[in-house]
Amino acid sequence: MNLEIVFSVTLLLFIALLIPSIFNLAKFIGPRNYEGEIKNEVYESGISHMIGTSTQKYNIKYYLIAILFVLFDVEIIFMYPWAVSIHELGMIGVIEMFSFITILVLGLIYIINKKVFN
Repeated sequence: MNLEIVFSVTLLLFIALLIPSIFNLAKFIGPRNYEGEIKNEVYESGISHMIGTSTQKYNIKYYLIAILFVLFDVEIIFMYPWAVSIHELGMIGVIEMFSFITILVLGLIYIINKKVFN
């Protein structure tokens, strides 16, 4: 067996066991709060007086818009390497990217026709 493979697998197993061990060790070393005062404090974004409950329902359009944002954001990430290597790809790369952009625009037109943003 190759010595590099054995070393790589051993190192991977060591790291895979080390990280959970550190997290478990922090549970015993870290501060304790038996009264639960700290656990009951509001900690998100510094808001001290919450309005409503934590189980409050949100409109589904907020989630839909968030998913659409992530979708189009990922598409921009796909366009960056294309823009960097456009000279190497040639005309075929340009045609492929314009077909990709066309599919995106058709999806955006569909979303606008479904009135998701209203």
